[in-house]
Amino acid sequence: MESNSSSGGDSSKLRKKAEEKKVSKDKLLPKDMESELGHELDVHKIELEMQNEELHFTQVKLWKLNEVYAELFDRAPAGYFILNREGVILNVNIKACENFKMDKFSLLKKTFLKFIDSETGQDNYYLHNNLVAETEQTQQLECDMVRNDGSVFSALIETTLVKDGKGDFKYFLSLVSDISLRKDQERKMELALIRETELNEMKSQFIAIASHEFRTPLAAILLSADLIERYTDPKDEEKKIKHFARIKSSVARVKDILSDFLSMSHIERGLKTNNPSLFNLQEFAVEFIDEIRMLNAAHTIKYEPLGEGYDVYLDKQLLRVCLTNLISNAVKYSPIGGTIEFSVSTGMQGNLEIVIKDYGFGIPEIEQVHVFEQFFRAKNVMTIQGLGIGLSITHKIVSLMGGTITFESTENMGTTFILSFPKK
Repeated sequence: MESNSSSGGDSSKLRKKAEEKKVSKDKLLPKDMESELGHELDVHKIELEMQNEELHFTQVKLWKLNEVYAELFDRAPAGYFILNREGVILNVNIKACENFKMDKFSLLKKTFLKFIDSETGQDNYYLHNNLVAETEQTQQLECDMVRNDGSVFSALIETTLVKDGKGDFKYFLSLVSDISLRKDQERKMELALIRETELNEMKSQFIAIASHEFRTPLAAILLSADLIERYTDPKDEEKKIKHFARIKSSVARVKDILSDFLSMSHIERGLKTNNPSLFNLQEFAVEFIDEIRMLNAAHTIKYEPLGEGYDVYLDKQLLRVCLTNLISNAVKYSPIGGTIEFSVSTGMQGNLEIVIKDYGFGIPEIEQVHVFEQFFRAKNVMTIQGLGIGLSITHKIVSLMGGTITFESTENMGTTFILSFPKK
């Protein structure tokens, strides 16, 4: 573009153009009207007219360019904030207004820090802006921001320092992007990795526990079978009976272990379903306790009937699994000759409550938070056989049945488990 200056080569060109215009005008004028002074005035007048035309053209061009830049700024797919040195919002684009659910007028003159969710986030943003000012380089910051409706989203802030023509600070330009989806995906991936790590640890723990648990009863079976084979004298009949009983007990132990593994597998794969039916709890409890007493003659099982005609709508098979696990644990972790209390009652909310109480080892307070985790075993019972999955299975089955399980325990004083089901 030609310069508007009246000196140098450009001025000569402008002068030449003005002279040419003047000559064309002079041809139309009488010779006696021409004078040197008049000629000069006319030339300068023409120069000014031409300069005004060029200036007007330049102004129109700049105005159109500003319109284009303003349109690009407003229609940008990301939220832009123009801030002064104190962080006050001077201008925003349409996407920024949409992100914060506010109109442009409401955002202007507000402090940008107001939209940072926490004090820590605000402190980090303050340091972020200082770093931009000191380094004069674009910096990034991830933080949580608050919209006008109170909702919070994860944001990536990219701030650049913009200077004026003299090289002095003009404003901060901050690009704010909503990265909530990305952060959510990252969290899901982290959880998946944690879950995978936990599963690998559980598999290793499972193999170790299963190997130990199966080894003991299988060794007992093998030993008893070997001894029975050697007992050929009729006088050894009593010894044979003893070892046959030991084999049966070991086989039952293996069966219980396999049953626990199968139950755990079915629950994890969602194959166990809740199929409630109406039955008399009194009859069920009496039958169940009689079976338990036959299998655990070394302990006293106390049960007081609730009363006649107490009908409940529950899955009888799942309930039996839960009660078997809880009473087996109570027997296992109680001293020989100890007492196990079993009771059924109606709770304050009208719920059915089944209580199993023992006076055995109890669960150390510091470990109680892990009670329903798979393969958990308290440190004070590590010498007693067990897989550590019975309570985990029971917890999941009770939830499947729509109930809850809670407990109270004191080390060396015993444990009480309470199953609660809504009365239907």
